[in-house]
Amino acid sequence: MEQNAFVVYQSDDSNHAMGVSSSINGSTWETPQEYAGIQLGSSPGFSAFNGKFYVSFRANDSSYALYVTSSVDGKNWVTPAQAYNMALGSAPSMAAFKGKLYIAYKFTNSHHSLCLTSSSDGLNWASPTEYSGIQISQRPAMAAFN
Repeated sequence: MEQNAFVVYQSDDSNHAMGVSSSINGSTWETPQEYAGIQLGSSPGFSAFNGKFYVSFRANDSSYALYVTSSVDGKNWVTPAQAYNMALGSAPSMAAFKGKLYIAYKFTNSHHSLCLTSSSDGLNWASPTEYSGIQISQRPAMAAFN
């Protein structure tokens, strides 16, 4: 696959479908493709890991559960799976780092603690770790740096 830039977003309508667009030069973008079967309850987290794209998001219902979907080409996405049965207090962020894919988000407790979960395969997620000494007000951002 040639090198492209991708953007993933939550559509601005009542369906909240996942939308995806790509560009080969960063200036001209393809017509976005929206996936009505993947409804996002928040802005998505997005990362490349082990030859696939991964998107994490908060459920589009009152559970606010963490869901993850993946794609090998940015066009065909697998049915989202619940990554962990825990309500998210914010939209998630994602980053690949040292052989694992990480998801960070705000915990729904009164402390609004930072929480992290990770996976070495993008399918099986570790129990989230709460960092009670790190209190956040909104979605965290993540990046890996070599």
